[in-house]
Amino acid sequence: MTSLPKTYDPHSFESEIYQQWEEKGVFKANTNSDASAFTISMPPPNATGQLHVGHAVML
Repeated sequence: MTSLPKTYDPHSFESEIYQQWEEKGVFKANTNSDASAFTISMPPPNATGQLHVGHAVML
């Protein structure tokens, strides 16, 4: 089995994926769409640290 590197190197593969997304037009908005617009005023919280009561407020 191959060993995992000690540090994560995102450029080793993410640049290729990002290029594919750009070629496919993933980031381009479809201005001719008949779909209704929507927004997210407050995105869900990122619980990256220790949980606290502030995380529960978002539920």
